[in-house]
Amino acid sequence: VAAPVTAAERPIVLGFEKAWSAPDYYVGTVDGGGTIEMWLSDKSVIGNTQHFDATVTVDAPSGAFSAFVSGKINFSTGRVVLNGSVTSGWLTGARVQEVSQLIDPGTGSFTGTIQIMPASS
Repeated sequence: VAAPVTAAERPIVLGFEKAWSAPDYYVGTVDGGGTIEMWLSDKSVIGNTQHFDATVTVDAPSGAFSAFVSGKINFSTGRVVLNGSVTSGWLTGARVQEVSQLIDPGTGSFTGTIQIMPASS
């Protein structure tokens, strides 16, 4: 039987909105106040999917951190899924997952969540 998960181990979920600001750079806001920035790198397109790495920096009321993530966007659906870990700041070493949806292709706007799993740090 698995041990129950304590409150400190539960995932922390931060909602956000971000938009394209410059080539390979997105900036936006985090629910409850705060900012999110994302820099893309190592991009490649295979079919209708772009694979890429990104550095994400979040400054939220709950804490500030940077994370390195990798994943893809499906151009047909606009869905993005990125996985990685916190590299510095609050909860260094914790696993991170960003799931977002393209909501305006004209502005490169996305809405989504970043989930941080503190028990993994």
